[in-house]
Amino acid sequence: MDDVRLFEEINGLRNSWNVLPCDIEVGVPIGALYTPCAKISSLPVVEGEPITCKICAGILNHYSVIDYDFRTWKCLFCESKNIFANNHVFMPKQTVEYIQKQPLIPTFIYLIDTCLHPTDFASLKDSILQSFDLLPQNSIVGFVTYSSSVRSLLS
Repeated sequence: MDDVRLFEEINGLRNSWNVLPCDIEVGVPIGALYTPCAKISSLPVVEGEPITCKICAGILNHYSVIDYDFRTWKCLFCESKNIFANNHVFMPKQTVEYIQKQPLIPTFIYLIDTCLHPTDFASLKDSILQSFDLLPQNSIVGFVTYSSSVRSLLS
């Protein structure tokens, strides 16, 4: 369990499968909670823009497949091959923070599982409405709902 907590402290990421028993079948949804503003003391800082996919703008990260011989990487989202510059410094195998020259517009995406009981929907609605009061005024907000299919709405 200490490894799980250490991983969360290093990356700001908590996975539900880290606490599930592996020897029995459990009817619990698998998920991950990422804390983008987590205070991580050892967080590596990279100056400049992140390297993005030419097709979908996905960001090169430590889960991407990199071909060092051909200096290419495969996007995890659209699976396209991308070339990176000769001056690229490879990032460590953990979360990094980019310091960019231009301030970014805060963007929040709500992922909503619509396979809920009606009483759970009411609680979810209240939680989402309360969270709107905490968002900065100039935020971009998006919704992705899923059940047997996926739908998205960006405002």
